[in-house]
Amino acid sequence: MSDLFDEIEQEGDIDAEQRQGEPKLEVQALSSGWRLVFPLLRAYRRSLIWLALAVLLDTAFNISFPFIERLVIDQGLVPHNWSVVTKVIVFIISAAVAVTALGLAMDVLNARICAGIITRLRDLLLQHLGNLPPSYFHKTEGGEILSRFSTDVMAVEDGLTAAVPWIILPALEVLYTTVLMFAFNLRLALIGILVFPVNVLASRHFSARSFALGFEKRRREARLMTSLAEIIEAQPVIKAFGMFRQFQKRFTLLGQQWQTTTYKFDLQSALVERASYAGVYLIHALVFGFGAYWTFEGVISLGTLVAFEAMFLTMGDAISHVTEAIPTLAEASGGMRQLNIFLSENTAPPDVLGAFDLTSPKKDIVLAGVTFKYPGSKFVLGPIDLKIPVGTRLAIVGRSGSGKSTLAQLLLRTEAPSTGTITMDGLDVHDATLSSMRRLIAPVFQETFLFHDTLRANITLGREGVTQADISHVAKSAEIEDFILSLPQSYETIVGERGARLSGGQRQRIAIARALLGNPDILLLDEASSALDPQTERRIRDTIKRASGKRTLIAITHRLESVQDFDHIVVLDRGRIKEQGKHRALLSRKGLYRELWTKQR
Repeated sequence: MSDLFDEIEQEGDIDAEQRQGEPKLEVQALSSGWRLVFPLLRAYRRSLIWLALAVLLDTAFNISFPFIERLVIDQGLVPHNWSVVTKVIVFIISAAVAVTALGLAMDVLNARICAGIITRLRDLLLQHLGNLPPSYFHKTEGGEILSRFSTDVMAVEDGLTAAVPWIILPALEVLYTTVLMFAFNLRLALIGILVFPVNVLASRHFSARSFALGFEKRRREARLMTSLAEIIEAQPVIKAFGMFRQFQKRFTLLGQQWQTTTYKFDLQSALVERASYAGVYLIHALVFGFGAYWTFEGVISLGTLVAFEAMFLTMGDAISHVTEAIPTLAEASGGMRQLNIFLSENTAPPDVLGAFDLTSPKKDIVLAGVTFKYPGSKFVLGPIDLKIPVGTRLAIVGRSGSGKSTLAQLLLRTEAPSTGTITMDGLDVHDATLSSMRRLIAPVFQETFLFHDTLRANITLGREGVTQADISHVAKSAEIEDFILSLPQSYETIVGERGARLSGGQRQRIAIARALLGNPDILLLDEASSALDPQTERRIRDTIKRASGKRTLIAITHRLESVQDFDHIVVLDRGRIKEQGKHRALLSRKGLYRELWTKQR
């Protein structure tokens, strides 16, 4: 734990290299965010067209107000022409109704588009998560993955929701007021547009820092989520060893780092707004001063000055709205960067073009020159050359870390060999569909994961077309049906989170029934009973032996007693096959197998 605290304490806010590239980082963040969202927008093309039309109509009404304002002053109020004033009042009332209706339409469309995009984004993330190999989950903590779906997606949602009212509409206001200012008076317009370079120079540095800190804030939140998830999942160990204060200290330390980053982010974001307001006020003073002077001199009319003032203030307000949205945009870009990093993770190999469905193997499963290496790991499995005849009971044994479970992942095709091939009846399984592989091979793992659902749902796991007779048959084969029928709610009994209401042996039998339900040709047991007490393990082992029938049985275990009667035993050592043969033959060789056997006995 102390090493972890040291690592946390030594972490800086943002390294020097990142600081030097902050302006570039801002552009990259926006472009990467656009690349993430743009494909999701295509499904809402029609709604986007209607939204664009509503925005343009709203803008058209807004453009008319400066002209109306000049008209009512110069031709209505100054000459006391009440008919002009009346017409303007009628127009303003009509425009207010129209603008309100357009605003409501924009809100409805914007809400529909944003909600749809976020839903599709979550689906995209979940689909990507389902295609990631086991190696990703070995190197990534669960809390960090959860933060992708929670805080990061929420930040993107906030950014999308703010896009129309806080960015697009104000940007259009800036555009049309700039054009109108030149149409009203060239000299005042030349002074007014000075607001752009002043604002850019004043807020550039602060906004770049906001984008960098927005990403850092997302990273800090992921660390907090990871720490909290670990505290929740490890409660039995934490309580047993009295470690809560240590974990609390780590959580508090991570929280303090988040607080520091958030403080800096909020401060930089506020400075962006303040710099923008300062720039607008400064140029406004110049516009009003020169405008008042030219009005006194008769160069421009009073109506022109008042309308120009209104346009400039509208533009300044729009610029301020955009700068106020920068914190939200910065957090959204930070979330998008995190999501892009997640989506760039290499997925498990999909079905190749022209993939075929595997049928039940009739002869051999062959591993030829198979090797595998996890990214960033020095351990290399293989080369493995192995032939598994159909109907054989094969055991793969060895010390911890020898590569047994890695070999299981290759056989299940959740990982792909770095080199070499795995074939069934001479057909490369890499060229077959994953769905057909899943039908042929059913695994039973050491850690049986049961969902907080009924016994029926945990056995069927969503399989369609399964009858009660099918469920009863596999439950009997796994020797668990008598227990299930003894329960008040029978198969409708809720098992609790991770099957907490069942014993270890009962959970394992449910896993065996689940594996048998698809009538697989190959049963793969990865330390399926090693976590149980010897007596329960022996009963589970006997159940598996009876239930497997004539199926090919591949058992990965470190309990040699459980594989004495197997047809073939492969002994792995440091990723390679050290020995292979039957139990008695391996004992007679006085090699690694005998050494392991002697220690276990």
